[in-house]
Amino acid sequence: MLFLLLTLLASQGTPRAPREVEARFLRLPDPASCERYLQVLTEDPRLAGTPTDRRSAEYTRSRWLEAGLEADFATYEVYLPYPKSIEVKLLAPEEFKAKNVEEGWGWDKDSYAPDAVLPYNAYSPSGDVTAEVVYANYGLPEDFARLKGMGVDPAGKIAVARYGRSYRGIKARAAREAGAIGLILYSDPADDGYGKGDPYPRGPWRAATSLQRGSILDLAKGPGDPLSPGWPAIKGARRIEPAQADALPKIPTTPISHADAAPLLKNLSGPTVPEGWQGALPFAYHLGPGPARVNLKIEMDFADRPIWNTIGKILGASRPDEWVILGAHRDAWVHGAVDDGSGCAVLLEIGRCLGELLKEGWRPARTILLASWDGEEFGLLGSTEWVEERLEEVGAKAVAYVNADSAVSGRDFAASGSPSLADFAREIAKAVEDPRSRRPIHEVWAERTRVAAKEEETYRRGEEPDRGASGTEPPVGTLGSGSDYTAFLDHAGVACVDFAFTGPYGPYHSTHDSFYWMKNFGDPTFEYHAAMARVMGLAALRLADADLLPIDHAGVARAVPRYLEDIAAKAAQAAERRGEKPPELEAPLRPLREAAAALAKAAGEASTRGSQAAEKGPATVLAEVNAALLRAEREYLDRAGVPGRTWFRSLLQAPGIDAGYAPATLPGIREAAVSGEIDRVSVEAARLVARLDAAAAVLAGKPLAAGKGGRGSSPEAGRR
Repeated sequence: MLFLLLTLLASQGTPRAPREVEARFLRLPDPASCERYLQVLTEDPRLAGTPTDRRSAEYTRSRWLEAGLEADFATYEVYLPYPKSIEVKLLAPEEFKAKNVEEGWGWDKDSYAPDAVLPYNAYSPSGDVTAEVVYANYGLPEDFARLKGMGVDPAGKIAVARYGRSYRGIKARAAREAGAIGLILYSDPADDGYGKGDPYPRGPWRAATSLQRGSILDLAKGPGDPLSPGWPAIKGARRIEPAQADALPKIPTTPISHADAAPLLKNLSGPTVPEGWQGALPFAYHLGPGPARVNLKIEMDFADRPIWNTIGKILGASRPDEWVILGAHRDAWVHGAVDDGSGCAVLLEIGRCLGELLKEGWRPARTILLASWDGEEFGLLGSTEWVEERLEEVGAKAVAYVNADSAVSGRDFAASGSPSLADFAREIAKAVEDPRSRRPIHEVWAERTRVAAKEEETYRRGEEPDRGASGTEPPVGTLGSGSDYTAFLDHAGVACVDFAFTGPYGPYHSTHDSFYWMKNFGDPTFEYHAAMARVMGLAALRLADADLLPIDHAGVARAVPRYLEDIAAKAAQAAERRGEKPPELEAPLRPLREAAAALAKAAGEASTRGSQAAEKGPATVLAEVNAALLRAEREYLDRAGVPGRTWFRSLLQAPGIDAGYAPATLPGIREAAVSGEIDRVSVEAARLVARLDAAAAVLAGKPLAAGKGGRGSSPEAGRR
């Protein structure tokens, strides 16, 4: 088996740490150690800003200090809402009060969770509203538009919508824009309950009383503390008033279980739902309005509260001012075994294993940072504030960011990332063994995706996965938002990659996402936790010790035409819905295709120069190429940002304005093309051409013309 690993590690052209260090590291991750970490982390709820959250931060710091790393806290004061009381009452045609309590089982102590926070949607305003109910399917903008088209007006009503298909904050915005005065969200069993398989505790899917907590901060408008948009929420920082915060929702919103949703939906009349709107509850769904009439009453406690990132550090021996950053969020709505206790346990295990290497005399060339983020669940608070506080430093020093969020919920490997790291992600998968098959993860991953009828949907995958230069490689998805890579990718211009082992997982954001669930369904042996520690740890070693950085801008050049094809298809579909001809996009987008070709040429030449310098020298050329690889990644940023959402400064991707988590590639061009604004398509294409030309010039070693750089570290430039 060691021979297999060494053979894989010796792949030609793969940037790597010294072979013996990699082989030694791959032997170190221990399933039993990962299990112990997760058991400790899930002993208490870890709601951001609470005493138990603080204890988990201290526990993380103590483990890294014990391993021989430097470790400390980065503390921020952020706007955090906790619920005081939530009531959902059906008043007519019968009376019913939602229980708002998740069922417990004696063999899973965490399922009782007397100290669990009430199920709520964070940042919902307080409110007391009574109205008839309408059913709005998934609560997407197109769902509300279709409701109106069928003669059902949501204005002045309370909408009931199911989770899924988009981020919950988009649903809250869409409901308000449609005129609804309140929103109730529920998890339909068709999406993550018995419609998928056996529910918990018999199986891994959502139980009838299970509720999905979650934030409804409008992440598509910008993550982080909503009262310090674009600058860090450090103690004493300037704060705006909540009424000025664009990302804060405007109507009372709360989640309920499908057991509590059933009486509301069953008491609706009006038309039966159109095709695709019927869920799995055992009756025909109707649109309403009424006769179901509901009182929704929410009382929230809003306050500025502390959160604590824990940052571990191994100082680089020869290039200490270059940072390789690994991160996972530590906070959870309750015990969060999958989300993201699994990522935390993996990060702790990586720290332990790197500490073993330190004891043996190893030290990385570049500095490695391990980041245990806080406040992710509320809106990526900890990571966003950390990046905003040191934006110029991150832009100058960060080599790459490696993320794990819900790192382990099964055995199926998935990767998403910047186009420049897609091939790197696949190389890592070739070098780590799948625990069950004892074959390289890459082989298992490739087999599964070849036979799959369609791409598995996850929060981290986009619509246009990278399949390598051959077009036949396993798919590396596109990143948008929804986890802690967002500030690095979309605001600071740092190449990112996100890894996970996925599987059937229903109890997302509920009390049932517990150690018992993980031990019985997600990863009973914890072998996949150890495998994820190998994946992320090996990525860190290769990035930290590589002579030539594995950042390949040919991946960006390869991605742009693929993105343009998708934009043309989406624009044609939108035009058809409007009864118009497809827009003529070839002429305004031709310069962009030419710029992508020029970038591909420059990237290939830079790769050749770097490979030759890594093998034969001189060291000065190698240093110049590495600096150009990092600088070119920053050149995809534009100080003006995405139109209407200036915090998102990358012109390559941003979260979709109505998608929340899922990416919109080439967002300025995409949004203009879909709306049929050809003149704006030309303007946005010209902006991106300038950025690709700048990146190509950097890779070619040419000086940029004055004012042509894309980087902008001014807090004012990042204001959303």
